[in-house]
Amino acid sequence: MPVRKSRDSQSSKGKPSTAAKLAALALGIVVVMLVLSGGDKEPVAQQGPDDGQPTQQATAIPGLTPTDVKLNLEQQWCLEFTGPRQIAHLCLDQGTAVDPDTGISLICDICENTVGLDVARVVFTVDAASLAQCTQVSADLVTSLASRYLGYCATLPYDGAEPQAAKEWVEAHVSEATGVELTTTIGGVIFRLYGTDLVKVLEIAPDEGS
Repeated sequence: MPVRKSRDSQSSKGKPSTAAKLAALALGIVVVMLVLSGGDKEPVAQQGPDDGQPTQQATAIPGLTPTDVKLNLEQQWCLEFTGPRQIAHLCLDQGTAVDPDTGISLICDICENTVGLDVARVVFTVDAASLAQCTQVSADLVTSLASRYLGYCATLPYDGAEPQAAKEWVEAHVSEATGVELTTTIGGVIFRLYGTDLVKVLEIAPDEGS
């Protein structure tokens, strides 16, 4: 509309100069760009977190995907996974199996930031608590199975992993992880080992302090 008005007024005064034409063209381009950019900016402003709180950056175990975790456990330990389910801001994919020789439960909980893409943490558990309610279970039996299962789980193929070192650390310390938490960091990833006489847990997550 401003451009037309300018032409009408100019037609009665004679032919506009080249400078005037260029000025009008530049003004038109600026107006269009402002309109377009204004349309783009409005929804972006509405996409921020509630109450203006800053967005917390998700962290993940570098180079590790849920498939890296699940495939070997399905093949070697016969775990069956539920598939990812949304829980709070993460997705949980849980795998379970029962050790055929001892009847002790083997569990793997994969916490995913993005379904199928990256892993925020993995928690592996050897749980004999329910079995102990109906039969006697020795702490040595739990420790022996935990050494094999958790030692295997410690060999996750993430970027910077040292599978043999991780496995040996778990095997050497699992018997000590009763009532205390033991930790080590390998390749920017922290390993936490803890539990009781009947339950042993290995948690693997990014070392946010590194």
